[in-house]
Amino acid sequence: PFLLSHAVGINYGRLADNLPPPSKAVELMKSINAGYVEIYDANPEVLKALANSSLPEVPGMASSTTTSDQWLRTNLLPYYPLTKISIIMVGNEILSNTQLQPYLVPAMQNMHTSLQKLNLDSSVKVTTSVAMDALSSSYPPSNGSFRPELAMSVIQPMLSFLSATDSYFFLDVYPFFAWNSDPANISLDYVLFGEITADVVQDGILSYSIMLDAQLDAAIAAMATLGYGEVKVVISETGWPTNGDSSGATVANAASYNTRLVSKFLSNSGSPRRPQTFFPTFIFALFNEGQKPGATIERNWGLFYADGTPVYDIDLSAGVIKTLEAWHRRRRLFLVNLFGRSFCAQPICFYYLFF
Repeated sequence: PFLLSHAVGINYGRLADNLPPPSKAVELMKSINAGYVEIYDANPEVLKALANSSLPEVPGMASSTTTSDQWLRTNLLPYYPLTKISIIMVGNEILSNTQLQPYLVPAMQNMHTSLQKLNLDSSVKVTTSVAMDALSSSYPPSNGSFRPELAMSVIQPMLSFLSATDSYFFLDVYPFFAWNSDPANISLDYVLFGEITADVVQDGILSYSIMLDAQLDAAIAAMATLGYGEVKVVISETGWPTNGDSSGATVANAASYNTRLVSKFLSNSGSPRRPQTFFPTFIFALFNEGQKPGATIERNWGLFYADGTPVYDIDLSAGVIKTLEAWHRRRRLFLVNLFGRSFCAQPICFYYLFF
């Protein structure tokens, strides 16, 4: 599967009215050597073949395989294997919706069963994404645990499914928000992969000088508590804002965070709990999205402005690019197909991700 590829991916959101066309977006992805992409919307320009499709609600998908069978016949088979689809993601942080929680895992199971009927279950995996707020405890990392109302009813059967199908646990991790909630007691060095930091967390025989490692291992510890500490983990979203109502939301900090993130994970350093491990990672996001609701900070996570100029230079294969000439010397022309197909019809979204 593509997620075993040694590369860093990008999240491509389109909540803006002034973004360049998808063809330009693909060129920008190539320019930063993105290895794969996660797309959240079904814009007709991007997804012409699937632009008019819609999805049933989760309860319908969860009740039987009839719906998932038909969905795959309509939306996957006409494009596979020419389109290298590797992941169908059932919902983005759907655990925040208490009404849908009971239906999530059955919907994932039925989608997998439908893939089995087509003999595609070994090449197309099913998952969902989980935010860090699904944890009730994350400090110290070994004390990581899921919220009681989710642990046994949803997370445990989800992990059982992911383990049985050799799929991935998708985790959205944002050290920025942890720092921003308590900047007086958490140093920027600790969240920006600083080489020297006073914020070293000693957790038994393991020590943490990087907040992302601590958050990641807290989730893995929580998974282990439920008996599934071996399930593969993907960082499905992480990043740093460049503007907004926070002293830490600066271009310099964002460049430092994402550059060091790329270097860290492409070096296979792993985390203290899973050393020498490659964690597939997606950086949020390709563009600043001017129509995202909320505070100013929500609209300023992009690597590019809407006109296609970079907010800062970065190479997702090797760190920050110093000059355009240096980029041309180092550029790897390995990119085959950077498009992912997705559908969002409330209250569930399906995402295709492929390399």
